[in-house]
Amino acid sequence: MSEGKDGPGEVPIAPARGLEATRRELAEEAWRESEEKYRDLVENSEDLISTHDLDGVLLFANPAFVQLVGYPLEDLLGRRLDDWLSPESQPEFRNALATAAREGQAHAFLRIRCRSGEERVIQFGAMRAREFGRVVVRGIGHDVQRRWAEHALRLSVGRLEALLNNIPDLAWLKDERGGYNAVNESFARFLGRARREFVGHTDRELFGPEVAPRLEESDRLALERRESIHSVEEMPGPGGEPRIFDMIKTPIRDERGMLAGTVGIARDVTERRQLEEQLLQSRKMEAIGRLAGGVAHDFNNLLTTILGYGGILLDQLDSDDPRRPDVEEIQRAGERAASLTQQLLAFSRKQVFEPALLDLNAVVSNATKMLRRLIGEDVRLVTSLEPDLGAVRADRSQIEQVLVNLAVNARDAMPSGGELRIETRNSDRRPGVIAAAAGEPAVHLSVSDTGSGIDAETRRRIFEPFFTTKQQGKGTGLGLATVYGIVTQSGGEIWVESEVGRGTTFHVSLPRVAGLAPRAERPVASSPVGGSETLLLVEDEEAVRRLLSRQLEALGYHVLSAAGAEEATDVWERNRHRVRLLVTDVIMPGRSGPQLASELLASSPGLRVLYVSGYTNSSIAERGALAPGTEFLQKPFEADALARKIRQVLDAPAPGTPPQ
Repeated sequence: MSEGKDGPGEVPIAPARGLEATRRELAEEAWRESEEKYRDLVENSEDLISTHDLDGVLLFANPAFVQLVGYPLEDLLGRRLDDWLSPESQPEFRNALATAAREGQAHAFLRIRCRSGEERVIQFGAMRAREFGRVVVRGIGHDVQRRWAEHALRLSVGRLEALLNNIPDLAWLKDERGGYNAVNESFARFLGRARREFVGHTDRELFGPEVAPRLEESDRLALERRESIHSVEEMPGPGGEPRIFDMIKTPIRDERGMLAGTVGIARDVTERRQLEEQLLQSRKMEAIGRLAGGVAHDFNNLLTTILGYGGILLDQLDSDDPRRPDVEEIQRAGERAASLTQQLLAFSRKQVFEPALLDLNAVVSNATKMLRRLIGEDVRLVTSLEPDLGAVRADRSQIEQVLVNLAVNARDAMPSGGELRIETRNSDRRPGVIAAAAGEPAVHLSVSDTGSGIDAETRRRIFEPFFTTKQQGKGTGLGLATVYGIVTQSGGEIWVESEVGRGTTFHVSLPRVAGLAPRAERPVASSPVGGSETLLLVEDEEAVRRLLSRQLEALGYHVLSAAGAEEATDVWERNRHRVRLLVTDVIMPGRSGPQLASELLASSPGLRVLYVSGYTNSSIAERGALAPGTEFLQKPFEADALARKIRQVLDAPAPGTPPQ
């Protein structure tokens, strides 16, 4: 029997592949190769390539994008690009997305905030595309600063010099050994030399062995890594003062593609850094100020009670009573606590501020006698006061506190004696570090000593609260922080100039105001005098209320007391024709002191009002500021101060009374 074609023993022959299948396989292979090339192109591109959905969420970013922003890729994907854009660039980015989705493409300049804190300007091109059935936007960005530097490097030295000479930043070209080939005009002006004097010189020859190694290291990294290097460097300025520069150095290549040196650009950011330090200082003080303000009310009420009853006990004890020294020690401790509270409030700018037109010459002259006692006989006090000095608006007692604190600080810097000099002068500009204040008329106060001086690290922290270089128990670290708080609360600036071994000068600049400050001596306070008038005392703290009632009754006054506004209203209704003065706490549960006073004054315009409070000035302001000219007494206060203030309010002319 014969066997067919497919019989046993024979292998079937596969059908020949069709031309269409072959073409399809070749096309798929070409597609794979094309995709790999595209991927390689994107992965190795120096451009910033990204994909976003229409809400700005990042779906893809190439290595160049990741490297510029500085965050890991996993931290970038799924987040909006707005998270890394400066506020002014966010609407531009959203507009570019919308325009690209609608019209196919768009362009924008964006500022990206990198992880390092640096901002980079990106030229961003957006194109509409589709992925997985949805519309997306693909972006390609160019680092403008880097592109500019790389393009500039390809120019001839002559053309590059012409370009760089028109920018305010410092710019230069170096060879591969670190020698300068060219610098721009800004660089030459900074060091005070002619441009031709830099050619062939190195950083060691120009800046010395302290600065040069840092500059050489950034050059080395740029050449070694073959990429731009960013650094922040401190260099001495024309007068020797340190200046801080933000630098970018980029490697350059010759016609053969070989590394030939570096090009650099540096921007002076000294003032910006100083402002950042000032902001940090302000934030530190604000944080502790909030703490001080938070406890001030309760603490001041407690101190009022402690000092008040301590004073009553002292009045009852004979001078030879064996218990008297103990009570006196309690009083001294309370006074120290009250002083510490006031210092905390002063440096945090939360103490009650009573500004008035002041003549600083008069303040300095009046304080001279006290300052001589403070600094001792081995320190010579010299004053140089400019005639016709302009007026300032400040709190006299606070400015005196500034003088005292600076004088004590100077005395401690001169243990073997020396000279303390206080100077005043008018100034047509405020020469502090705050640029916005430049050009404003000011009055300048400086306090100088010939002491040991202050090193750079201490100068940077000198106004920080609780920072002190004195031995334990010799200082609280609040003296200069208090001075800083007073000066800034007065709208002024303070800064320090010092070198180790060459003395120290503290500069205070206060805004000059129109008007003639009173120059007469302040009258000496007379002994407290009581009276027989009827007073309405409103105080929600029971211990303080009992104390004040007792002190006022001891002065002869008839006191009607109430624990709050509701009770005070009832007392007022029964005694309105007798009450001459309302003494009330400012902030109380329910209605406040000012609200109560307003209601009572509506029916009795001749009623006198004195406010007392343990709260800080800012806390009072948050709950309704007292009107200018309002009579106010800050807790804690002594019985004598209360007596004098009440007599002053009662004896003052009634509102609307014409002068005699």
